[in-house]
Amino acid sequence: MVLPDDPVRSVAAFDPLTATPHDTLRELCARMTEGGCGFLLVVKPGAPAAVVTERDIVRAIGEGAEIDDVWATDVMTREVLEISADAPISEAARLMMTAGVRHLVVRDDAADTDGAGEEAGDAEGEEAAGERVGVVSIRDILEPLLETVEAALARDS
Repeated sequence: MVLPDDPVRSVAAFDPLTATPHDTLRELCARMTEGGCGFLLVVKPGAPAAVVTERDIVRAIGEGAEIDDVWATDVMTREVLEISADAPISEAARLMMTAGVRHLVVRDDAADTDGAGEEAGDAEGEEAAGERVGVVSIRDILEPLLETVEAALARDS
């Protein structure tokens, strides 16, 4: 059961789909289609630089972009909204609603650094030692919260 005060890490994905700044719009679309998502974390060697969303791609094509001639760096959103993995789910939902976005980058400063897990910096979604980078979507938040509400309603009826 997921509650609004539970930490974002309980619903976030720490294996986000990624792109490079030099991927074309066609490559971005293919990766989103294969991954069944509308959001890619754009990384430079080991460090998230920005994000590309379906909205970024639609905007670019609407403005006349050629899908094989325009790169992620041309359309990516550089001002990325982030939230701590320890923040409550309700805070993430509020930030998404206020900003009008469907995804947030999640920073997990409490990542495993004792050698038992992956070494810091090995995964594309990792930056510095002890920090993992993930993503949380509005769907990641709503699905488990709705299940919790439905279970409570069923129990009370």
